[in-house]
Amino acid sequence: MQMTQQQIEVYAKDFLKKQYNLELTVPIEINGRLKIVLGRFKNTGAINRRPVKIEMSKQYLIHGKLEDIQSTIRHECIHYALYVTGKPYKDGERLFESELRKFDTNSTKTTSLRLERNVSLYKCSCTTHVKKRALRNGGKYHRCTRCKSSLTYIGKEKRLV
Repeated sequence: MQMTQQQIEVYAKDFLKKQYNLELTVPIEINGRLKIVLGRFKNTGAINRRPVKIEMSKQYLIHGKLEDIQSTIRHECIHYALYVTGKPYKDGERLFESELRKFDTNSTKTTSLRLERNVSLYKCSCTTHVKKRALRNGGKYHRCTRCKSSLTYIGKEKRLV
C-alpha cells in the first residue's frame, strides 16, 4: 500500500490545518468496494448539515501513484473545508475548482486507475458475438442477441478495466 490509513489521516490533518486552519473532525476510511471512485467526501446533506466521513479506495491506495493519492486526499479535504465553512463545495463549482488549482490538485475524473483483471469470455454458436463479463449461473439462461443461441464459456483473459 502506498499510504497507510494513519499516514492518510496525518497528511489530511496537516493540509487542513496549514491551508484552512481547520481540524479534521470526521474519520477517513479505506473502502474496498470503491472501484471507480478514487475517494469521496460524504455529508448528511441539507437537512442536518454535517460532515460524515472521507473514504478512499483500497485498490487506489495499493496500485495508485503516491502523488495522485496525495492529490486525491487534498481534493477530498477541500470538499470538507468548504462544506464546513459553508462555501460552495461541489465538483464543478467555481470556488471549488479555483481551490483545486490553488493547491495543484486534480479535478474530478482527471485521475484514472487502470487495473488488470480476469474477464470471463462467452461465445454463441454464430461466434460473431462474445460476452466479456461474468454471467450468472455460468451463462445458462443468457442468449445471444443476434442468433438467440445459448452462450458457452470459453475461458478467462486478463484485461485492463
